[in-house]
Amino acid sequence: MPRSLVSTRTIAIMNGSSPKPFLRWAGSKRAVVGQLSQHAPKHFNRYIEPFVGSGALYFHTQPNKAILSDLNWDVVNLFEQVRSQPILLHELLCSHARDKDTYLAIRANFGNENTTIERAASMLYLNRNCFNGLFRINKSGRFNVPYADNRRGEYPNLNDLTQCAEQLQSAQLFYGDFYDIVANHVAEGDFVYLDPPYVQLQGRIFHEYVGGHFRNTDTDRLGALLRKIHSAGATFLMSFVDDAIIFPIAQEWHHTRILVQRNIAGFASNRRKSAEIIVTNRT
Repeated sequence: MPRSLVSTRTIAIMNGSSPKPFLRWAGSKRAVVGQLSQHAPKHFNRYIEPFVGSGALYFHTQPNKAILSDLNWDVVNLFEQVRSQPILLHELLCSHARDKDTYLAIRANFGNENTTIERAASMLYLNRNCFNGLFRINKSGRFNVPYADNRRGEYPNLNDLTQCAEQLQSAQLFYGDFYDIVANHVAEGDFVYLDPPYVQLQGRIFHEYVGGHFRNTDTDRLGALLRKIHSAGATFLMSFVDDAIIFPIAQEWHHTRILVQRNIAGFASNRRKSAEIIVTNRT
């Protein structure tokens, strides 16, 4: 481990700070991690998050051991490259101009890079320069989110990435289905945080799209997984949109509601606070 990464993490802990998530992510819990942490256990053996996204609660919690996974391969690859090559990743990210022509060229080539570190740099570039930080692919598997003329996200600086890299040294990273990852690894004393892409009984809420994306029909598997986590002697915390589709699951456990700022709408006038349900087996 490079000395610089160790010293960065030590300074962060001494200052009471936590690593800043490097991804902009639709549905990120960065603004409400304080509320979520109030419902999380103070002590646990290992942290598990199967819909990691930006990893906001993970970086806020700074667990000593973790399993992080996602069904989006590019998210997992980016986490892996941040963990292993944060300096090179930052150099590649900053080597490209932040303009529409460059964005469209990188978007057109996304998925055809020669190395996984170059693909991760493209992923982070697109994430910070696209509309609202969305991740969406079309039926041909091509990333198709438009360029953001305004409100582009600031780049994570090198210190941000090295802090994240140090935190990730103690994490196992997996690409795969949420049920399989948790069911195959959960053990007594673990803490599992689940933040699935939100679906509704009627209509839908867009957050991201990848093959095999979480759908309405997956709520039955979600409910079964919560019971499996509980029977293993682990603690879970789940956040979900306040919608009738999740009520049968919520009523099995302790649940409450919080307000979360929605930032998906294209215009500020349409951005509002919405209710989410927090579900846990923690007594």
